Amino acid sequence: MAEEKDSNIPFITDFKSNRDWKKEKPVVDRDKCIKCGVCYLFCPDSAIKMVDEGYFEADEDLCKGCGVCKSQCVTGCISMQKKELPARHPRY
Repeated sequence: MAEEKDSNIPFITDFKSNRDWKKEKPVVDRDKCIKCGVCYLFCPDSAIKMVDEGYFEADEDLCKGCGVCKSQCVTGCISMQKKELPARHPRY
């Protein structure tokens, strides 16, 4: 039995595509940060670490750039900034 191409089943596409992960990194504006740790609690990859003076930063080796920390931040002090990716071989 052949599969139908046009199905009546809805497809949800609200999720961020995996191909965009790791292209952005969270950056904390320390002037706005109240050191509450919400970003630390919600990070699904445990990439947020406490650093000097009680502030939080993302470990770039663990962070996937999903933006959960930014979306949960109560003061809006986290922004997602483009990462510089290594140059690709011109053939690819």
